[in-house]
Amino acid sequence: MSLAVLNVLEEVTEVVGFDPAGTAKFWAIAIIAIAMAIVGVMEALAVIFTINGTARNPEAASKLRTSMLIGVALVETVAIYLLIVAMLLLFAA
Repeated sequence: MSLAVLNVLEEVTEVVGFDPAGTAKFWAIAIIAIAMAIVGVMEALAVIFTINGTARNPEAASKLRTSMLIGVALVETVAIYLLIVAMLLLFAA
């Protein structure tokens, strides 16, 4: 009985054109795109707060700049990893 149900489900998905693997790939890439947008916002916030801190205390500009560059580099690492995963999902066989 269960084999017959599986055969019917397989035929229906072929007729409708539903591809579960393709749908999962689409949602994974959509989530990665949202995460990369969040990474961009976080980098912008890091720069904004560094500029704000420099405006408040110009003597600390070099320390703030160094900390900002390290922080932005760490956040950008997440974006690079997300990009690699997205490329693997798009082009993996």
